[in-house]
Amino acid sequence: MLKAGYYAGAVLQGHYAVEIAVKRYIARSRGLSHLQKAYQTHDLKQLLHAAGLYDEAVKGSANRRRGEAIVLSSHPAPASAAQNWKIALRYSESEITKLRYVSPSVISEEDARMHFEAVSMSPNGLIPWLDRRT
Repeated sequence: MLKAGYYAGAVLQGHYAVEIAVKRYIARSRGLSHLQKAYQTHDLKQLLHAAGLYDEAVKGSANRRRGEAIVLSSHPAPASAAQNWKIALRYSESEITKLRYVSPSVISEEDARMHFEAVSMSPNGLIPWLDRRT
């Protein structure tokens, strides 16, 4: 979609790919065969919180809370991964939904490329970052 100039669609599809990766992480980490209704959202911030990855992802913090203890994560987010999460989280759930129905040029080529790289580029792209956790 990016190469074809459908920049809004490229951002939308990248967002959905990250959403699916976070949901896959949640399901695998909890041993679920399907996700409950609580996870039926396109809100990445809400999903990251539900996955217990928000601080690690967005703040680049290696500490995660489990009950009362703070546990040192074995996979802290590198600074560039945290920056990539900030790029992906710029779009709210309602903005992502609206991208389905707008002109492809609503998003600039530069923004679409930045979003694509944040989602996919190894080693700190969001999909590779999540894959290392599942």
